[in-house]
Amino acid sequence: MTMGFASNTIDLNVQQLGVGEEFIGTPITAANVDFELAKVERTGDPATQQDDFFVNLITGCSFSTGQTFSGPARVICKLTDGSGITPDPTIPDEFGKVIAEGFLDLPTGYPDATLCPNGRCIIPIIQTAFDDANEVQNIHDVKIIVKGADPTTQQTGG
Repeated sequence: MTMGFASNTIDLNVQQLGVGEEFIGTPITAANVDFELAKVERTGDPATQQDDFFVNLITGCSFSTGQTFSGPARVICKLTDGSGITPDPTIPDEFGKVIAEGFLDLPTGYPDATLCPNGRCIIPIIQTAFDDANEVQNIHDVKIIVKGADPTTQQTGG
């Protein structure tokens, strides 16, 4: 019996959004991401004498952070393929096309004891670009997007 894991180096890119003369701060600056995997049996093609086989599908992104953010919030997990990746490491790549994704709404923010037991949220992969797009071998990178509460609707003192 052998064991292995899907391993790519994943950098966290944090972006801020400028609005007028102020910046909307990022909800988090660091995150941990793991994957939930499921082994699924597929039926082979008798016409080509292909045997039945298994595929390893990413069924969820496990998200956690040591930081807190208020709600309502949405955490989005996007899985990308390797298309558009440049061979020259000095040239920024396109990070591939999104081929599978899912989201988790956190009405009260993070952490949420009900939706994220022990601080670990599972974001289910609910949409794929094609059958088995979320197979481990198809995935090159992951994007985690945290959408915090809308700052334009929040009351400020004054």
